[in-house]
Amino acid sequence: MHVVGISLVLGAIATAAEPQWLVDLPLTMEKNLPLVQITVNHGKPLTFILDSAAGGCVIDSERAQAIGLEPSATAMSSGSGGLQPGEIITGLVLNLGGLEIQPARCFTFSMKSLTFRSAVDGILGMPLFRNYVVEIDYPGSHLRIFKPDSFQPAPSAEIFPLRMRIGPIVRGSIRVRGRTSIDADFQLDTGSAHILTLCTAFVDRLNLLESADGLTKGSTLGLGGAAADMVGRIEEVRLGRFAMDRPTVRLSRQTTGTLSSEEHYAANLGGEFLRRYKVTLDVPGLRLFLEQ
Repeated sequence: MHVVGISLVLGAIATAAEPQWLVDLPLTMEKNLPLVQITVNHGKPLTFILDSAAGGCVIDSERAQAIGLEPSATAMSSGSGGLQPGEIITGLVLNLGGLEIQPARCFTFSMKSLTFRSAVDGILGMPLFRNYVVEIDYPGSHLRIFKPDSFQPAPSAEIFPLRMRIGPIVRGSIRVRGRTSIDADFQLDTGSAHILTLCTAFVDRLNLLESADGLTKGSTLGLGGAAADMVGRIEEVRLGRFAMDRPTVRLSRQTTGTLSSEEHYAANLGGEFLRRYKVTLDVPGLRLFLEQ
């Protein structure tokens, strides 16, 4: 009787400790971007970028046509490169590891200009992130999705408060040559390949072009076209206890698009910084968890 009782207790403990995720899927990575398989309207799996800074979802226009998706309207969307014309498709059902997501609308754009080595068919943003806790384990190449009321962070995770604009905003800091630390609002952008892209207005207000080393002209491909920037090194990018020393960052020179002003955030924090960590975005609870 004692053996049976102990077994039942241990069984109850094991059951209670089981993770309560809804989705557990492998990720692949290209250009520091997390890619996952998603079916559209119960068809064959397609490859989507998980993009925390995307307000909606996107399907490549050629792929949409190939699988028989009919647009219902035309649209304009704003990206890092400026305005992007496209079309709108409604009534889609996206299936992500058994989790069904029905975005109110999905945009279609040509994604060829993003020059991936393999086919990338779409982008999934806030229709996922705004409703669930999304854990992107970059080092482990894994995705887990939780209901907001069932997620329990690891004791070792550092917790950051978030606020929302189009994407989630967290308070970080930079350090440049000859200056002390400068606090800044970072948009967390899992759809960006870079470490940090500083918005034009923020760069100009603080004269950061004078404080970066080895500056060269550059451009970043994104929706809306190529975004003009300067590329150089600063002393540090920091988020809590997590920091990169002497990182190469991009200082935007855009006068239009999301990187032109600092109305919503000062900089875009991307995948080359995030890929070192397990990144858990709890948009419903306005929290970010980072683990090494």
